[in-house]
Amino acid sequence: DKATPQVIPIHFVSRIADIGDEDLATEALATLNDPRGWSQAGFSYTSDPGSDYQVILAEPAAVDALCAPLVTGGRVSCQNSNVVALNADRWRSATGDWDRGLDEYRHYLYNHEVGHLSGQFHPANRCPVAGEPEAVMAQQTKGLEGCTGNAWPLDWEIDQAMERPLKLAPAPDVQPTERAVNPGGGVPAAHVRLLGELLRPVAGEPEVAAAVVDLTDPAGG
Repeated sequence: DKATPQVIPIHFVSRIADIGDEDLATEALATLNDPRGWSQAGFSYTSDPGSDYQVILAEPAAVDALCAPLVTGGRVSCQNSNVVALNADRWRSATGDWDRGLDEYRHYLYNHEVGHLSGQFHPANRCPVAGEPEAVMAQQTKGLEGCTGNAWPLDWEIDQAMERPLKLAPAPDVQPTERAVNPGGGVPAAHVRLLGELLRPVAGEPEVAAAVVDLTDPAGG
C-alpha cells in the first residue's frame, strides 16, 4: 500500500563553522529522502529558505535555548514545534556507545528529529529483544539498552507513519493518544521491501530462498 504523499519544506540553518547552510541541506536531504527512510511512508523533503519549518545545527548552549521548555542538558537534540535543533557535539562525534559509525549516527540524527517534525513520537518501550536493531524513533542518544544502533525506520514504524491525517511539528505539550509499542522482531523497513522484491517469482526461474537476505544488519538495505 502507498501512503498519501506529504511534502515537507525545510529551512536549513547552520550556526557552526564546520558546515554551511547549503551543505547542511544537502547532507540532511540525502538522508531524509533516502529510499531506506521516511520516503517509504510517503514523505518527501525539500530545502526552502522561506519555510516555517527549520532545522538548525548549533552548539549545545544554543540548542538548549531553542529547545526550551524541553530540557536537553547540553547533550541531546530536539524538535520543538516548527524547529528541529541539532546538537553540534552529537553531529560531530555521535555518542560513546554508538556502534555504527559517525555517518550512520548522522542518518539517525536527521531521521529521528525530523521524524518528530513529521508527526512521529518515541515508542512506549525500549529494546524489547537484546541484539535487535533499535527503533529509529527511540532515544538512542541516551543509550542503546542492549539493542544495536539503527538509523532507519523499522517496518512497523513505516506502517505507523503511513497513517493519515497526521500532525506536523507538534508542540512540546502534544502527546499521542497512545504510544506505539515496539513489538520486537522489527527490521529496517527497506529490508522488508527488498526481501519482497527478491522473493517475487520470475517466470521460468526458481523462487529465491529467504535465507539469502540478512535481515539482522540495520546498516544494510
